[in-house]
Amino acid sequence: MLAVLFAIAASIGLAAQQDPEPIRVSVTLVQIDPVVTDKQGRHVANLTADDFEVLENNKPRKISAFSYVAGSGGSSTNGTSNTGTQPLRAQDVQRTIAFAVDDLRMSAVSLQDTRLALRKFVNTQMRDGDVVAIVATSGNLGSLQRFTTEKRLLLAAIDRIQSNLANDLVNNTNALVPDDSTAANILSRRFSYGTMGAIRMLVDGMRQLPGGRKAVVLFSDGIQLRDAPGQKAVLNVDDARRVTDAANRSAVVIYSIDARGLVNTALDATDDVTFMPSDMVSQALTDRSARFRKVRDGLSFLSGETGGLTMFDQNDLNHGIAQALEDQSGYYLLGFPRDADAKPDDPMRRLTVRLKKNKQAGLKIRYRRSFSGAGASLEPAATTPGARLLQALRSPFAAQDMDLQFTPAFVLDDSDHPAIRGLVHISGRSLTFGDADAQGYRAATLHIVAMTEAAQAASIDRSFQIRVLADAVEKVRENGFVYTFEQPLKTGGPHYLRVAILDAGSMAVGSASRYVEVPDWPAKASAVFCSGLSMAKGDARTGAGSEADPSPAVREFIRSEPFSYGLTVYNSRPGLTAEPRLLHDGKPVWTGPARSIATGKRVPFGGLLTLGPRSSAGPYTMEVQIRDGAKTVATQSIEFVLR
Repeated sequence: MLAVLFAIAASIGLAAQQDPEPIRVSVTLVQIDPVVTDKQGRHVANLTADDFEVLENNKPRKISAFSYVAGSGGSSTNGTSNTGTQPLRAQDVQRTIAFAVDDLRMSAVSLQDTRLALRKFVNTQMRDGDVVAIVATSGNLGSLQRFTTEKRLLLAAIDRIQSNLANDLVNNTNALVPDDSTAANILSRRFSYGTMGAIRMLVDGMRQLPGGRKAVVLFSDGIQLRDAPGQKAVLNVDDARRVTDAANRSAVVIYSIDARGLVNTALDATDDVTFMPSDMVSQALTDRSARFRKVRDGLSFLSGETGGLTMFDQNDLNHGIAQALEDQSGYYLLGFPRDADAKPDDPMRRLTVRLKKNKQAGLKIRYRRSFSGAGASLEPAATTPGARLLQALRSPFAAQDMDLQFTPAFVLDDSDHPAIRGLVHISGRSLTFGDADAQGYRAATLHIVAMTEAAQAASIDRSFQIRVLADAVEKVRENGFVYTFEQPLKTGGPHYLRVAILDAGSMAVGSASRYVEVPDWPAKASAVFCSGLSMAKGDARTGAGSEADPSPAVREFIRSEPFSYGLTVYNSRPGLTAEPRLLHDGKPVWTGPARSIATGKRVPFGGLLTLGPRSSAGPYTMEVQIRDGAKTVATQSIEFVLR
């Protein structure tokens, strides 16, 4: 990923900079931050340097600096609403906390419990001096996905989190006879890569934020690392280690919370064992327990490699949050000299920290398992357009000047090659228009960069102008502007797409990111598959919309007004049907009739809906399933908001 970023940086005139150091690394000293607890989990703060041993790549290191840091808890806000009118200074920050919600993989029940826990944290547990972000791994929170001290913004972000429609297919761990279909395995793999891409971007973005030990609290239903019988590895250790290495560079500790709480793996009323012999039932229960443990491997790995905690079997998710934040309240700083010949491109070094034998009884130590061996300083503030765009791509929090809404979708281009079509809505208030030219036009110049976090990375880098007559500028400021791009892909698979835009007139920059599922390519070149879903106000099938209509990118509709949805079915064959449905708060609220799809290479399918003023406002999900008889052969979904 960084190689792609540096390539983009070079193409826009920015020299690639080496990564900043993880845990307060100077040019001569590496400092690491272990936590020591007793049998009851309480912090132990009375140890000395002589009680520790440090090994770098299995070689002993002499501790030359030592201290204990006791964190400051700050005072509770007692549920009052922080208006955010007084920006928090860096020196006043007590805790830097990002809550990452793995909505790509979580069930509707887990998401609901997580939303309740996060609302309780914001209203009762958040303290003065806290800088907090709510992040969804799907990327669907848009401009709400930012660090802030303002409770109103955090609560709005929590309300936007919703269940992914395919999660019931992926989260089958507790089924007595799991779904081992190819579709379930592919979705599990893609969602895992999407989750890891989102966490990687999150921890990269936290690198420049204040705070000695910054926390990511990850809510998930589990991430499997090991192979299952007959199943391709969902995610290997090297993929996960790239994320934990990035976290350690950024001084971030990951705390993982299994949002399923205490799960019963014994027989219950939902298990149908009517026709199963007793030995098969016994084996099925054993297999279910094993599957349940395996999906926790990824969570344990992320926490263990960064020195954090993993919380399992807790029905009170707020207790898990409290444990994570309490763990930030005290830690040791152990310093040792770095290698004199360390180079900026040196690989991450493996670290071992342990207590000497006379101190081991009853005590536990947690620490980061990797660090970068080369000394470096923090990146300077970005002042050039290229540097601003690069920082915006690397961090969702370094680009908050311009409000963007981003809608990507998979398509086949005119040459029948896979591509991602992106619609970016740019707030009109973010645009800087120059003076009118001789023809009466005013222009705003923008630069856009986009990339995917995937095995087959792709990037775009271009500039464009918005030229409008002087008397139409206010209309553009009111409605905004939609920029469309199409990026070819070499293969299918999981793609986590990032986009950043800079206004040349003001140097304002904004960024957005989304997860995109791309069918396996070229394996599915002759199979039935479909493009991503698109939506627009009015009846897009009759051309009722206009080019100035921002709704396909914004995806916000009025309850009493009609809106349309559509996709393209590729390689349609006789007997296929399509069934649309709507979900609200993870529950189906409308299912349309199954309709036959014509035969052809590219067959459009869509419809028109009006939900009416009695419908609930808020976030919804539109889903279309393509079926061949009882078998689902393709599914696409998209989120939107009803006002």
